[in-house]
Amino acid sequence: MLKKTLLLCLTTFSVLFSFAQQKELTDFPKGYAPKEVGRLIAYRFVYMGNALHAGKWIGYPQTFYWKSGLNFAELTQDKYLTKYLQNRFELLFDIQRTISPVQQSVFHCLLNEIRPQA
Repeated sequence: MLKKTLLLCLTTFSVLFSFAQQKELTDFPKGYAPKEVGRLIAYRFVYMGNALHAGKWIGYPQTFYWKSGLNFAELTQDKYLTKYLQNRFELLFDIQRTISPVQQSVFHCLLNEIRPQA
């Protein structure tokens, strides 16, 4: 009797859960689709100044923004965004060389991302 009850409960719950996941994330309002929001965030980062930690170093958050922007550009195949991010990165070695990263190993992950895309 216990086995039949357990089997009935398992069957009932599996059927309920399979029907519960019918609606996917597809009906976004205009301007709020993931690709549009990602594009706004990525291009906003391109045009903002460097978020310096203690006024001297590039902090972890900016490194994460950079990496996310590069990932988004690769996923959406946005060549302009990739080029903008590469140009901004190269400025750090030319005009803004007094700015140094908090931890070289974290910041150098960007080199591994930018070089293959160049």
